[in-house]
Amino acid sequence: LNAILTRKIDGYPLCAKPLTFTLDGIKQGTAYTILGGGNAVLQIDASNLSAGDHTLKVSFEGDGNNRPSFVTTTLTLTKADVILKIASATLHYGESQNLTATLQRVVDGSMLTNRPLTFKIDGTSIGTLSTDGTGTSAFAYTLSDAVAVGDHTLTVEYAGDAGTNPGTGTAKLTCLKTTTAFSLNDIPARIGETKSLSAILKRSTDKAGIVGRGVLFTLVGTQIGTPVTDANGQATVS
Repeated sequence: LNAILTRKIDGYPLCAKPLTFTLDGIKQGTAYTILGGGNAVLQIDASNLSAGDHTLKVSFEGDGNNRPSFVTTTLTLTKADVILKIASATLHYGESQNLTATLQRVVDGSMLTNRPLTFKIDGTSIGTLSTDGTGTSAFAYTLSDAVAVGDHTLTVEYAGDAGTNPGTGTAKLTCLKTTTAFSLNDIPARIGETKSLSAILKRSTDKAGIVGRGVLFTLVGTQIGTPVTDANGQATVS
């Protein structure tokens, strides 16, 4: 903020005089006029101010030779643009990873803290997490079967606030098949005896049972059943 103090009678610039700056009635600080131009400069932090018009007042309290004076004007603030970035990620089904995004104000490069970011896969929201003290949001995500194998669009969105514009960042999410393993116990049986044979199909990443998959049971090379795994990943044939 810049103000100039001159003597009214002849326009002579007054130096070393304290000028008080207030914004919407709140004191922002005091700056002294400098020799030669009579101007005083005060830097303020506008990051917490809302966009729009604000009333700026500059006051001089007077001294032994000069009367008090003040001037008011309108300070117009516009919303700041942001840079929103998100890192690409590659996941196997059942694998967990932090999806990391950063939010930065363009005008001064400041990282924006405590701002909610919404994460999406192919346009579908998977959750919201605010930025931390470094302007970073690390959203914990576990890849589920709801997402198909292959490449997908990973998006992070910021809705904006009173002082900043909305922003969007995109990256690639690559979903890969995971290895599987069966859990199967030895079953003793006598000739003519009926036994239930069970196997549990699990992912190697998180050891979770895989639901709704057909399992082929064979005995001495002969197919004896193709049951589907249940909610626990278990398939049973009698």
